Amino acid sequence: MKQLGLWLCAHITSEVDGYISVGKGVFKLPRMSRFVALGRPELLKLAQDVTVYSKELKPMTRRDRNEWTRLLGAMGVSYAKSGDVVVVAALVRLAARLDLQGRWLSEAQRYLLSQQQSDGSFGMLAAEMEFLGGKKRANELATLRLTVEVLWALAELAALVKRSS
Repeated sequence: MKQLGLWLCAHITSEVDGYISVGKGVFKLPRMSRFVALGRPELLKLAQDVTVYSKELKPMTRRDRNEWTRLLGAMGVSYAKSGDVVVVAALVRLAARLDLQGRWLSEAQRYLLSQQQSDGSFGMLAAEMEFLGGKKRANELATLRLTVEVLWALAELAALVKRSS
């Protein structure tokens, strides 16, 4: 698991084609009123589209950057309070891809880091999942997916720090 995470981080932060930007054209975010109304699946798809398929993002004004920073941070904290690690990771990844940083985004990032388990994975402990009646293999796959989502968000944050330096 650790080696997979390190490999993903190395390839994501080095912007190898196929991991960061495989699409062409300019990606434009939806209006904030539309963004807030997105359901969970649409929100996850939008975050994926921005972080995987868009090579160039439409430039934002300073005001827009501040508003998107607050919005993504507030949504990240809200989803963290409900325990939705996947959406928090997607929002943190999206914010990092947009070069946004803020107090609430930092809180969402801390939430993601607090979800790491002793074996290096992220999310619920396997014992808790089994207690909830899950099958062992399904639990392992869910944990792997969750771990990849969080590591991807953290790799995007590392790339943001590198771009900002």
